[in-house]
Amino acid sequence: MHENLRRVCVAYLCRDHEGRRQVLLGRKKRGLGTGRFVGLGGKFEDGESEREAVLREIEEESGLVVAEGDLDRRGDLYYLFPFDRTGASARRCSS
Repeated sequence: MHENLRRVCVAYLCRDHEGRRQVLLGRKKRGLGTGRFVGLGGKFEDGESEREAVLREIEEESGLVVAEGDLDRRGDLYYLFPFDRTGASARRCSS
């Protein structure tokens, strides 16, 4: 459907702590949404699988190392930016 769009991954790291659900977010450094809180993630590198991309992005952006078995894929998100000639899509790879 959107095969010609750039693929990116987004991860929402969740934990239960002292009876409350917590989600780890980062602050967007540049581009659309600069300064806003966002899930961890970014662009796929050539030849990377979804899981490889999300594990790499989590470690790069947070310093956390997540075991592949701890990922729980929840679905796909598509973001279409009409002002971006190359297009962009985001695929939520884990939670």
